[in-house]
Amino acid sequence: RSDYQFEDTSFVVGILANYDFNGKSDASASSFAESEDGFITAEVESELEDTWFVGGRLGFVVNDTSLIYGLGGYTWAKGKVKGLNGFDFGGAGAGDDFGEVDEDDNVDGWTLGAGIEQLLTESISLKIEYRHDFLDSIEWEQAAFDPEWGGVDDDNTSEGEVDFSRDTIRAVLSWRFGM
Repeated sequence: RSDYQFEDTSFVVGILANYDFNGKSDASASSFAESEDGFITAEVESELEDTWFVGGRLGFVVNDTSLIYGLGGYTWAKGKVKGLNGFDFGGAGAGDDFGEVDEDDNVDGWTLGAGIEQLLTESISLKIEYRHDFLDSIEWEQAAFDPEWGGVDDDNTSEGEVDFSRDTIRAVLSWRFGM
């Protein structure tokens, strides 16, 4: 991160980049529908891996040790969607799986946020910030099983979309080199 305070003003501009170790944040959903011969099920899991952010911030110094700022920039992450559709004949649990979703894609987009940074020492600061990431979605389409026909029907497709946009609140402890 690099900041510049304009001479004789409280205004600060800066550029920043960070890598966030998100672990693997995941979510899942399932649906269940009854047909005349049994039950149609669908399960979808999505996963967002670690993220990169490059951007800038604009703020003003409130007192000698506090900065209030807004930020914006580009965010990139790897997104994954996995799913399985099935048909359970007669509800006996002896169903046949009939479709699988397995999509990996880059989910990138723009980030906007705001925060406050407090100097704790000359070289260490603590900041609390809110960010909203406007990230891409992953879409899929696959042929669905037709229980009446007894096979996969290419004319009857299932489709879906997972939107990876998110809101985060971050607490960051920073050390500035060379201070």
